[in-house]
Amino acid sequence: MSEESRISFDLERLGLPPAFDAEGFIARAPWRFAKTMADQPHEYTQRKDNPRDDFEAMVVHIREHGYRERYGRNYYKYLNVGEWRYWTMGWPVTVTIIINRTRIDTAGVPNHTTARRSRKSATYSSCPNM
Repeated sequence: MSEESRISFDLERLGLPPAFDAEGFIARAPWRFAKTMADQPHEYTQRKDNPRDDFEAMVVHIREHGYRERYGRNYYKYLNVGEWRYWTMGWPVTVTIIINRTRIDTAGVPNHTTARRSRKSATYSSCPNM
């Protein structure tokens, strides 16, 4: 099965439309600064604040079109869109409740990979690898 067919199949299996406008979702989603992790500046949007189909389609879009990269002890799928880098924590699509984003700095190195992890961010290591 081709990559495009697999993506379309995954979206259809979730009951989502095969055509998805990621930039439209990004523009409509309410983004909040993650105050509890100020040492690792990023924003997030929650499932409960977005239409279900759009939120799940964005999660699938990140995972299907993104790239795998290590952060701390784990690997995540990241997707760069404009000046932002997007990722989820790797849980199954139907139980994912957060989409994160951080600005890509001027050197092109995302903040998420350059920030130091503190003990307060231990929840990152409790999520499954992708």
